[in-house]
Amino acid sequence: MTVPSPESWHPEEGSGSPPYGNFTDAGDGARTARGGTDEHAGGRRSIGRVSRVAVAAGTLTAVCLAMATITYFAYRIGRVAGAESERRRMRLKEGAIQAPPLGVPAAPGVASGTAGRDGATDGNAGPAGISTADRFVMPPDGIWCFGPEESVRAVWPMEIVEADGDCDRPHFRIRQGANALCTRGTGLCEFAFATARHSYVSVWVRVRYSDDCGNSLQASVNGGSPAVVGNRKVYDRWLWEPAHRLFACPPGLHRLTIGTSEDGLLFDRVAIVPMDEGFPLKGEEHLDALRITPPPEFERLPSAGPRLPAIGRLWAGAFAPDSLVIGSGHRNTILLAVRLNGSGSAEGRARVSGRAVAGGVIEKSFRLDAARRTAFIRWDLRLRPRSGYFQPVLVTVEAGGETICSQELNFIRPLPWAFLGPFRDEEGRGLRAELPPDWIVARLHELPAVEGAAWKIVEDGSCYDWMGVVDLNRVFGFPNERWRDEGAPGRVPMVAYAVTCILGMPEDHHNVLAFAGDDAVRVWRNGEMILDCPVNSPLETKRQIVGVPMRGGKNFFVFKVPQTDYYWSLLFEPETNIPYGRQERFEPLQVRLWKGTLRMPFPFSLLEADEE
Repeated sequence: MTVPSPESWHPEEGSGSPPYGNFTDAGDGARTARGGTDEHAGGRRSIGRVSRVAVAAGTLTAVCLAMATITYFAYRIGRVAGAESERRRMRLKEGAIQAPPLGVPAAPGVASGTAGRDGATDGNAGPAGISTADRFVMPPDGIWCFGPEESVRAVWPMEIVEADGDCDRPHFRIRQGANALCTRGTGLCEFAFATARHSYVSVWVRVRYSDDCGNSLQASVNGGSPAVVGNRKVYDRWLWEPAHRLFACPPGLHRLTIGTSEDGLLFDRVAIVPMDEGFPLKGEEHLDALRITPPPEFERLPSAGPRLPAIGRLWAGAFAPDSLVIGSGHRNTILLAVRLNGSGSAEGRARVSGRAVAGGVIEKSFRLDAARRTAFIRWDLRLRPRSGYFQPVLVTVEAGGETICSQELNFIRPLPWAFLGPFRDEEGRGLRAELPPDWIVARLHELPAVEGAAWKIVEDGSCYDWMGVVDLNRVFGFPNERWRDEGAPGRVPMVAYAVTCILGMPEDHHNVLAFAGDDAVRVWRNGEMILDCPVNSPLETKRQIVGVPMRGGKNFFVFKVPQTDYYWSLLFEPETNIPYGRQERFEPLQVRLWKGTLRMPFPFSLLEADEE
């Protein structure tokens, strides 16, 4: 169809509009809309643009809402379908696990049978003449139950104890405060167990907690990622606690590692339960009724990581189950655990030695066989401290012409202390409290009289707890208990001062020392402040390693330690195990020698004569 141009379109009045609008010739070549001006035309064009933008925005909004709705329903449908698929997969897996075994062994070298603690098995253990090194004896119900005597390896501060005031049978113990002396999580014990087929196992530990700062452990299998064990807030009674996930175990030999997490707890049983046995529906009573099962024999358990080295047929480890401090009120003992993991028998000798050991060397013998696979050897020591803060005692175990174990335990020579206080801190200002000793801190070692307080001198080590931490509650006659929450009458925040002196090398030198305080601590060395730690937290979380310039001769240390509740303690280690931290010569200086000028070289024979 031919459309006439606007120039040739001249409709009559009221005859309608041309197809492209009403135009007239303006005479100068510019076209204007009939019946309007240029301004009116521009306004209509602006309104049109706004309308188009509004329509586009509305369309985009509708599309976005539609896409969001579609995405939401797709997510919901996918989630439901995924959950159902996971449930089907788990049902299939559980069905496969719980299926009864076939009439042939599921794994070569695994036999079924019962075994008592003496190692004797019943007739289902396999043909005669096949050693247990080639066949693992499985418990009748598939559940392994171990005690400390079945442990194939243990590392301090996870220590084996024959009996103590808290438990009258062998058990594992992580003593309160042990984490202050080591990196958290370094202590562990290990057990060997076997599975006859691919299984998922749950791990249970019978524990006794002391408080909410010591109610968890860790468990791992074959060096895998650890799972938390426990964390219930039930204290001062025995209960079974599970690991918070299952462990997949193919057929064969495995190693279970129970690691430390918090300190201040005991445990005496570990159970490994295949889930195809229908547990844990049977309850804790079922676990309490379990008999101890001997672990499978092995000649070598392969390494499972940097902290989990290979374990041989014979293992030995030494612990100090009583006190590490040499002094009044402290008992120094060493307990050696020797375990035969392989077949046959083993015999050998164990000895302790060191400069501080009365007599120099003490030796004992042992013999292990199938009837007695674990031996506990105990030494009650008489230690005479020599030069140095740490007094090393070497434990050596030899069997079959080889050294099975060579382990050093460091006992602690106590420092002489002078204590001043306690001062009442009604406002709870702690280290910020301005007290009279702060004004004369540079001469506190002279034990000046301070109004409202008296000096207490302790030189026999009785102010220390078992691990070498000064217990200020013991010094001032307060119990280690929570008193603020219980509203104990007359108890308010307090501050105390502690002074000690050590004798270094003849010339000025630099040394690396360790400090910590609970609740907080401020330290001066010869009147100069070297450390200010106002953080109120447990002692084990704030052990400070500090490089300190030392003066030749006497060096006086003053500690200001506030107390708000519960433990009140002070840690000072004038020697550390950090490289270059040990001095060539170190002596704690008795209080009677603090005053006056000390000329070097100092007559060390005077101190050694007091030690004899």
